[in-house]
Amino acid sequence: YASTAFARDMLSVADNLGRALEAIPADLREDEKFKGLVAGLEATGRELESVFGRHGIEKVQALGEALDPNLHQAMMEIPHGEAEPGTIVQEMQAGYRIKERLLRPALVGVAKKPD
Repeated sequence: YASTAFARDMLSVADNLGRALEAIPADLREDEKFKGLVAGLEATGRELESVFGRHGIEKVQALGEALDPNLHQAMMEIPHGEAEPGTIVQEMQAGYRIKERLLRPALVGVAKKPD
C-alpha cells in the first residue's frame, strides 16, 4: 500500500487518456492521417491498464449495480422507468481499488422512480 498516493495520482492520467480517446470523432479514426495516432493512444491505454493490473489496481464495477456507498458516490438521481431505484444507470468517473482498498469512488447517477 506504500504506492497508494502515486496510484491515486496516476488515475487522472488514465482519465485524461480516456477522455482524449472518446473525443476523437469516428470519421477521424478512419482517416489514414490519424490512424497511427489513434492506434498509439489506444495502445498506451491498454498498457496503462496492464500496469494497473500488475500492481493490483482495478476498476470498481458500477453500471447496473446497486449503489454501494463504500464504492460509489451518487452525484444525481435520474428518473428511470426500467431500472430499480438505487441502481446505477450512469457513470461520470470510474472508481478504482488497490487490492481491497478504495483509491477513489466511482461518481455515478442513480435511478429513481419517474415523476
